[in-house]
Amino acid sequence: MTEQNALQADDEPIEEIQAAETSDENTESAPVNNEDDTTNDNIEQEGGETEASEPPLTPGQQATFNKAMDKKTFKQRSAERERDSLRAELETVKSSLPQEQRPAIPPMPDQFANDFDEKTKTRDKAIADASAYDTRQETLATQKTEQTQRAVNERQQAATTAINTYTERATALGITPDELAKSGDAVAAYGINDAVVLHILGDEKGPALTKYLAENPIAMDKLNGLTPMQAAVHIENVVKPAALKMKKTTNAPPPSTNLEGGGSPPSDRGPKGATFE
Repeated sequence: MTEQNALQADDEPIEEIQAAETSDENTESAPVNNEDDTTNDNIEQEGGETEASEPPLTPGQQATFNKAMDKKTFKQRSAERERDSLRAELETVKSSLPQEQRPAIPPMPDQFANDFDEKTKTRDKAIADASAYDTRQETLATQKTEQTQRAVNERQQAATTAINTYTERATALGITPDELAKSGDAVAAYGINDAVVLHILGDEKGPALTKYLAENPIAMDKLNGLTPMQAAVHIENVVKPAALKMKKTTNAPPPSTNLEGGGSPPSDRGPKGATFE
């Protein structure tokens, strides 16, 4: 196979090289005028013996290999250029998006100018456009304010509902409002992650968790060193079981220690003079 035929081979580099090798074994390659041809000859050893070195690629094989590698490199660079082009196009589109600006109102034209009427019409149109622009901006601002207010109201309503639920759960767990407030202040002052705080507030046993953490700074410090995900697992597996073992507070009065009965004094049983054997 000649060098010209090798350059016109198929795209599969391995098959092309193998075909070139087979052809070179069966046919004698044409001599190539190259000063470095001697490097492809056998290496002469001492005693006149020669040892065959690993044959290098023939010019045809090398050309085929180079062609295949050039194709691969071209495809990679084409993909990179296409990606960069799409990214640049996206940035161009973003920067070219129309951004509405308030129309500029030209000054009052000279009443003695030849084009006074035309300039007056242009100015009147600019005034009308500016007025329409201001109206649109006011409408957008009003809508944005209303959306913000609705969001604030929804958050406040959600917070109120959460607080009421939290208080009801505290009562069911035997935790007084005063205890709940003090425990909440202690936990808040420690600076636990907001995500962990929300997790505790949403938990059915949240008030008990808060009280336990407030009374156990070491547990609170351990919890504060965890990620929100780790903290949630730690609360379920460690904090909650310990918190539920705490003695519940009750508003019921302590039981009376006076076991003596009250009421009328004791009297004799039965009618007067009767005896019981």
